[in-house]
Amino acid sequence: MPLHINQLPTELLANVFELHQTEESQSSRALVKLVGVCKHWKGVSFGHPQLWTTLRCAVPAMNRRAGGTMPKSFVDGLKRWFGRAGALPLVLALTFGEDTFESPVGNGFILHRFLTDCQSWVHLTLIRTSRNESPWTWLGKLIMAVVQKYEREKTPCWPRLEHLWIWSSLSRLGHPRLSRTGFPLQKIAPRIRSLEAIFQWQDVTSNVIFSSKNVPWMQLTDFQCGPVVELKNRPAFIFQILISAPYLKRLGVGMFDGKDEEESLNFDPTSIYAVASFRIPPPSSFDSRVIHLDLRYVHLHLPGDAMMLLLDRIRLPSIRLFDYRTFSHSRSSFIALQAASRDPLFWPNLHTFRYDGGRVSFKLCDEWDGQTAFHYFTRQPLNWWDSHKYTIIPYDEFHDEFPL
Repeated sequence: MPLHINQLPTELLANVFELHQTEESQSSRALVKLVGVCKHWKGVSFGHPQLWTTLRCAVPAMNRRAGGTMPKSFVDGLKRWFGRAGALPLVLALTFGEDTFESPVGNGFILHRFLTDCQSWVHLTLIRTSRNESPWTWLGKLIMAVVQKYEREKTPCWPRLEHLWIWSSLSRLGHPRLSRTGFPLQKIAPRIRSLEAIFQWQDVTSNVIFSSKNVPWMQLTDFQCGPVVELKNRPAFIFQILISAPYLKRLGVGMFDGKDEEESLNFDPTSIYAVASFRIPPPSSFDSRVIHLDLRYVHLHLPGDAMMLLLDRIRLPSIRLFDYRTFSHSRSSFIALQAASRDPLFWPNLHTFRYDGGRVSFKLCDEWDGQTAFHYFTRQPLNWWDSHKYTIIPYDEFHDEFPL
């Protein structure tokens, strides 16, 4: 005879709740609905701290008449939610809209204090979706609060943090000191493994976050970034990453050659692609090839000259996915891609390859019905390229399921 759901063991019922959370894009809403069903479900939820370890929410708009203060009720709600999780590792994703900012009046930077005082974060995501032209100083103030806390206490502010993701349509930090000292991420979050910081507009922000002395490259497995402001006394950024991060599994870098400013207007906060300034050093600066043994997923959005140098100087024997976008298709960059792919060391374990050069676009995947074409491409690239060198596909007609 089937049991009523409330007759299930509480551990099993809690697992059902947890599965329901993973199916919802807004896991917090799903849990709130479950808690409100009945007293029994509320008791089960409150008795299992693992259900309260994750929260995705939008920061409410500020009250401009009150001086732009953060609603205290919002921060109190965060404290109650994560307080039920006890000492378990926590995951928080905050989305900021048009009027979500803080000023030091009224309640002060109460959200800053909450984020910096909690040592249980394992995954932090900060997303700014507003297209307001005013600078986004909130990020700079948060980073400054983290730095000051570390300087006072001389201990890591986020000792358990492994993933830090920042996506923003604006990227001005608004604090001159950070431009000079940078963000000592390896001291503040010594266990960081995944770093993603995507901005739309170029300024000193990327130097603050991506400075080689501040990022624990040796332990990173996932790095996605943009924009990157290249300094005169630094080597080419991508080569620096490949050399400094030997255990990297995923790399996403976008750069801007200054020729197509429309690219910077099409910002998607969920995309790993971004625009940046990048000056390619002369080929003589890299006399030997860089071989990265662990890198498996590569997403690059580069001008042709940058890509030509990379194709000539790097080899990725473990690569599974290679996604290359360029600002505009050029014969020279296409020839460089052809030449590189003929090298058996370039992608012996390739699973998916996509090229998007505007007028010329295609995608090949090992899981498609047309696997013959994929294996023909990887095993006999010279013949494949020769047979497709006149294949021109308008960009607006290209889609992921294009059967090549």
